[in-house]
Amino acid sequence: MSVPVVLVYLGFVGATDVSDLGKPFVEGADWTRVVLGHSRGIVPEGGWGGDIKVGGVAIKPLIRVWEQEIPASEDVLRG
Repeated sequence: MSVPVVLVYLGFVGATDVSDLGKPFVEGADWTRVVLGHSRGIVPEGGWGGDIKVGGVAIKPLIRVWEQEIPASEDVLRG
């Protein structure tokens, strides 16, 4: 019996509060481009969104983008 595993990498769109670490992603397509670039040569061509075998185990690598508005701390405090 195998144990399901989920590996998640987070990329934050418009995260200007961490811009000292690099240029913030402007849109979801920026994150997708970076993930595809870093995974080139690791995830087989056409592997994203399909099943691939790793050590005899099928995995399905996915790239998803979710935009979540986070209010500024001042807005939260004012309620």
